[in-house]
Amino acid sequence: MRAAAIFLVLSSVAACAGRNKHSVALYESGDYAGAARVADEGLASHPADRGLWQMRVRAALALGDADGVARSYASYRGQRDTDDPELLKDLAIATLGQALASPSVRLKIAAIEAVSAAEIQSLADQVAERLGDEDDRVAAAAATAVLRGYPQAPQVASEMLRSDDPEARRIAVEGVGKKVGALAVIDLLKLAGNDPDARVRRAAIHWLGKIKAQEAGDVLERQLRHTDEGVRAAAATALARIGKGDLAGL
Repeated sequence: MRAAAIFLVLSSVAACAGRNKHSVALYESGDYAGAARVADEGLASHPADRGLWQMRVRAALALGDADGVARSYASYRGQRDTDDPELLKDLAIATLGQALASPSVRLKIAAIEAVSAAEIQSLADQVAERLGDEDDRVAAAAATAVLRGYPQAPQVASEMLRSDDPEARRIAVEGVGKKVGALAVIDLLKLAGNDPDARVRRAAIHWLGKIKAQEAGDVLERQLRHTDEGVRAAAATALARIGKGDLAGL
């Protein structure tokens, strides 16, 4: 009796494992619509099959069907009554990968920042590909994200500090300041004292204060007379951080 029960359980597991094979094969061949169709057909008979639901969601993602992904995952979650962490992770990585290849500058930068923050190593090469992006803002974000992992990244970051695009310079300053700190003092001093864009100056000043660059005193004191209120405030805070201002307790 017990042997028969074990046999039935194993048979059931094997059947579940095999139900998504056709969908997987179609997916791997690049026929995402076919994979979605076969998964739907299987789910009509086996609505609780985890493998079929995973393929349905992945096929929708590959098709770029955002609504389909949302609907499929919601239905899948309803069957499980809980999330599928493995599938959610795969979806997040796949979505970020698509964003990195998007023509949208905003999406690419957001994806680069997310990959960097979460330290997703599997997408590092795709981020590095953006080092040669035609938009300096994207190249700056990519360079600072992989600054220590790819030999060409420091050179690109250095070039972006001198970009004609002020937002690219700001992104580069923030990344370089965070990643290499004191090693970037010379560049930060130049930008804090001479950059024509107030946002770039504020960023450079912030990092000079953050790393407590003692040699920045004269440059920072001059910024106390800058026409931009934000620059003046940043300079006062930075001076206090390095112990040369009235706010030394900050």
